[in-house]
Amino acid sequence: MSLFWEDLGLPRIAGRIFGWLLVCNPSHLSASELAELTGASKGSISSMTRLLSQARLIERAVIPGERRVYWQMRDGGMSEIVQQRMLVINNFIEIANEGLYIFRDEPE
Repeated sequence: MSLFWEDLGLPRIAGRIFGWLLVCNPSHLSASELAELTGASKGSISSMTRLLSQARLIERAVIPGERRVYWQMRDGGMSEIVQQRMLVINNFIEIANEGLYIFRDEPE
């Protein structure tokens, strides 16, 4: 997962956090648990959870009686990202097709 995220131009640690939150049971982990599982510093965990939260992929989990901050996958987060990516791809295809149409009578 971390290499996949790195290929997208994002930090590897964000991919590690995302991967752990995909498979953890129960469905939430604290920042301390994420730091231990990923081998990253708490500062890095804080920065990357903020990044993933702003991307609307993860969210804070409220656990009654707990003061710790927990993180979990956000419902629908992945499908929103895929839909956004598909919109960008479709817009690119439209622009490319318009360009090809403009030059349709030009020699190759």
